[in-house]
Amino acid sequence: VNSAGRINQAAETDLITRSKDLETRIAHLEPEMCSKDEFHCGEENQCVSNLQVCDLINDCENGADEAAALCAPIAASGSTWAGTASWEACRTGSDTPFKVIITKFKQYTYFPGEVYLEATLHDHKEHVDYHTSGYLVLGSRNAVLLPSDDERLEDRLGLSCHFNDANTADCVILTESSLTECAHVTITRQQC
Repeated sequence: VNSAGRINQAAETDLITRSKDLETRIAHLEPEMCSKDEFHCGEENQCVSNLQVCDLINDCENGADEAAALCAPIAASGSTWAGTASWEACRTGSDTPFKVIITKFKQYTYFPGEVYLEATLHDHKEHVDYHTSGYLVLGSRNAVLLPSDDERLEDRLGLSCHFNDANTADCVILTESSLTECAHVTITRQQC
């Protein structure tokens, strides 16, 4: 190979190296995922606030934040969800059946992306119901249910769930006072 060929080959190698370096630096500047308070619009590589999801306005260029499947009431009033709680703390004993019954689902017109919920948590082992209230953020598909004020202090258990789809959610049962994770449970929608 003559010297002109070597120079061209070196220039191509240098150009490829600089191009890869530039791609790496750009990738570090652009976030790969949205923050926990944002909804990822999909292929558009766009993020919008969870508060803008299901508000009847297409904030994503592709309209993903208003998709019918996303905005459908996944935890509608009257729905029952059940699973087996694997207790890791707070109580001793084996895994126990656990049920969540949604008693109220209220979507306000001025803030439709965050839904108010009330639910009864039924612990089959203790034969007790815990009354809770909280919210479901449609953009993140996360729900938090806190114990009501009438629950006994030592029994103030809450629930934090991520809905994987319209039929399953991964949840953590925790104490209100210390946020100790007492149990994990995957709940599935029960058919009426």
